[in-house]
Amino acid sequence: MEKATEYKSKQKSLHKQNKVSIMFLGQLEIKEGKKHRMKIRTKSDAFVRARIVKGMSQRELAKQSGLSPSYISLLERSVKTVGPATAKKLSELLEQPLDTLFVIE
Repeated sequence: MEKATEYKSKQKSLHKQNKVSIMFLGQLEIKEGKKHRMKIRTKSDAFVRARIVKGMSQRELAKQSGLSPSYISLLERSVKTVGPATAKKLSELLEQPLDTLFVIE
């Protein structure tokens, strides 16, 4: 019986350690276990402009980011939303601040 109690105690401890907050642009907070309805969309003109200034095609940006070219197209038209990690990766590849390329709704 002690082992079962000890096991549950360790599980609770690990669960508490895994509750991590991520701050994105000082506005979006995601906590494990809670669903937030905030969406991150691209600022279409700024996103396309940044990609072109970097001399990249949609296909090249897709390849470097690990995304599909069709998803990049959807992002450029603000049809799809993007997650915080993907937004950060794209902003790094395009060498632009997050708030220049994306808006939180």
